[in-house]
Amino acid sequence: MRKRVKIAIITLFTVLLCFNWTQPAAASAEKIKISVDAGFDGKVKRGEGFPLKITAENSGGDFSGYLLVEFYPTYNAGGAVPVKIELPANSSKEFEVAIPGVTEDHQSYYQNEPTIHLYKGDWRDGKAVAYKGDKTIKPKFIDMGDNVIGVLSVQYDRLKELRVLPKAQTQMVHIKEEQVPKHALSLQSLDVLLIDKFAVSALSEEQQTAISEWIAGGGVLIAGGTPNASQFYGSLYSILPLHTNNETKGDASFLNINKDKDFPLKELQLFTGDLGKDAAVLTESGETPAVVKKAHGQGIILQTAFSLGDEPLSSWPNYSDWFDELLKHADISNITSGYYGSDMLDQLYWDFAEVNEYFPSSSFSIGVLIALLTGYIILVVPILYFILRKLDKREQTWWIIPSISLVMAVVIFAIGAKDRLGNPQMNQMGFYIQDQQQLKGYQSVTTLANKQGAYTVSYPKNEFTPVMSTMNTTSFEPLRGAVMENKTKRDRVIFPSIEYWSAKTVYGPAQHESAGSFKADLTFKNGQLTGTVENLYGYDFAELYLWTGNRQVKLGPVNKGETISVKAEVKSSFLTRPYSNGYGGSNQQDINEMKQERLFSAASTFLLDQTYKDNKPVLAGVLTEPVIDIKMEDNKEKQHNLNLIIEKTDAKQEITGKFTLKNDHLNARFKIIDGQVHEDWYSTANNEALLDDGEYDYIYQLPTEMIGKNYRLDEIKLTMNSYGVKYSIYHQRENEWIDIDLSKNNSFHLKEKDSIDEYISEKGELIIKFNKNSNGDPYTQLPNITIKGEVTP
Repeated sequence: MRKRVKIAIITLFTVLLCFNWTQPAAASAEKIKISVDAGFDGKVKRGEGFPLKITAENSGGDFSGYLLVEFYPTYNAGGAVPVKIELPANSSKEFEVAIPGVTEDHQSYYQNEPTIHLYKGDWRDGKAVAYKGDKTIKPKFIDMGDNVIGVLSVQYDRLKELRVLPKAQTQMVHIKEEQVPKHALSLQSLDVLLIDKFAVSALSEEQQTAISEWIAGGGVLIAGGTPNASQFYGSLYSILPLHTNNETKGDASFLNINKDKDFPLKELQLFTGDLGKDAAVLTESGETPAVVKKAHGQGIILQTAFSLGDEPLSSWPNYSDWFDELLKHADISNITSGYYGSDMLDQLYWDFAEVNEYFPSSSFSIGVLIALLTGYIILVVPILYFILRKLDKREQTWWIIPSISLVMAVVIFAIGAKDRLGNPQMNQMGFYIQDQQQLKGYQSVTTLANKQGAYTVSYPKNEFTPVMSTMNTTSFEPLRGAVMENKTKRDRVIFPSIEYWSAKTVYGPAQHESAGSFKADLTFKNGQLTGTVENLYGYDFAELYLWTGNRQVKLGPVNKGETISVKAEVKSSFLTRPYSNGYGGSNQQDINEMKQERLFSAASTFLLDQTYKDNKPVLAGVLTEPVIDIKMEDNKEKQHNLNLIIEKTDAKQEITGKFTLKNDHLNARFKIIDGQVHEDWYSTANNEALLDDGEYDYIYQLPTEMIGKNYRLDEIKLTMNSYGVKYSIYHQRENEWIDIDLSKNNSFHLKEKDSIDEYISEKGELIIKFNKNSNGDPYTQLPNITIKGEVTP
């Protein structure tokens, strides 16, 4: 009997083990369906931010939890975004979230790994549940060479003539009012936003702010004319270059750029008003501004005094030709600067963020280690032997020697690990340029754990847009990466699990309101720089430099509120825009010196080459305090900070006597006649560009200090590669192009007898024309130029 009872109990226990007790929860979770819609019209740009619309449907009971949406803008960077999900029984809701970017190059994409995860309750508890629907984001990727024009207009169909442009590769997408994102990050997949006959004021404050911040970050706004601009454009009205309040009729002939004899338009309805500060008139109808331009942060605003969608303009067959020319004023050709280049975020990691992962530590030199080993041998062998023999305790050797070895090992370990045993550590590096009372640049933060567990890093809202380096990560598990959480005042990066003594790095664009500047009064004459610099920033600078060309001239430390006197030698004929020869590695033993070298190199690559077009030097201040208030929550970390702030300065330059100008003394720019510029490295030592086949004017600008002075030019020498390109030079006086013969060593000379001055305009411009036909090979070696002459009294 007892045996039967025992068998029955075992059988019942086995049945209970086989029964799936979690089945009811799983069944409930399966009642949830998730659908996602990425970008605009389902299209996104690789590695660029976009809006993600999430539709959650619940056909079961009440559900409360989170979605974690993973993103990978590059192969080696990523993270996850949490979305709070509250779904009553038998309901559905829509959510919008800004995704920093995705790419099909990441292995989670082509291995079809799930990147959308549903959790019941708090995602930190890790209670993942199953659901129906989309498990990944699968957008349509926009061709890398295409510029995307988003259109906000109630007359979208009337802009059909602009959907295909003769010279620019573009895609046009219609954005409806409810599709306008609430985050500037979501607009990154757009290159241009065209607004015409659309009430921006009807958008929410968040949506209007997102548009303004997107422009300031480098976007291009084309604003069509309207009679009530202050009412139509809402908060954007204050940043427009033309504040219209009246209307009139105007001559439309300025649109006829092709000089068509059968041009059908006689006049246009024009809206007039006051020009804003820093606005430039590009085109006029008679004396009335027709097209105006203004910079806003790093972006551009183009505004027309007429509606872009009104008839008969919108149905004019050559409308796209004129619009194509308009886009050239936005420098849209350089928007696709990464077309053939390496991925920007990956390059930013290797050129900048990677070095931030080096932490200071206590270490022993080879000499100290040899001394310790020698002392150990002397202590253990002869001294210990004589002591024990004298005490007649030689039999105790078996435990004394291992004990001494253990104590020494513990001491060596403690000295080497003391920096990691106490508190967690945080390295911060950043480089910024001062622009319209804002510091804009890039920041890197590396967290070094002192124990295994979760760590949270917080920073002021909208000041930092990080991604996590996944360089040393092999898992697609979101709870082992970084979760980017947006809060009311401070955003956060949460690392759910960092291993013992491991490091995690996040990096990306950053900005900070600046309440200061450098007040400089500098003079440069005969290789000597003199004057004063006052520090009006709220920071103490460990070292201040004048950065001209590839030289960083030390001026000394300067604390906040202090003024320093400057007297320094500069080995150059002119003070020019800064550049770097790139970071070629360092043999520095000092970590801070190595990091500082990397800061200057990265600042040149990612800030100066991209946004700084003036041929002026800069002041560069190195500081060892944070620019952005980034800190750990729930931990008292030890911080190591190294940052660089760059600001344009305008030193007085007194030029006398003979001079020699080379590439680094001259500003240069492309004027596109036909084609597209994908990347231009003229401002660095590479002196290269990536160009489509076509026609370009390459314009050299003499230093502004020479304009209006008496000078004589003795020689102009151009050396260039003739592969696939025919060159000609513009004769200013004769108003004609002269072919350049490169049959002799790929070089071209003009001597004093050739009347060199007649090739230079009154504005100090020398123009070289490129006619490029290299069968689609974009690589172009730009000319090396040498100009010799003398400034005369």
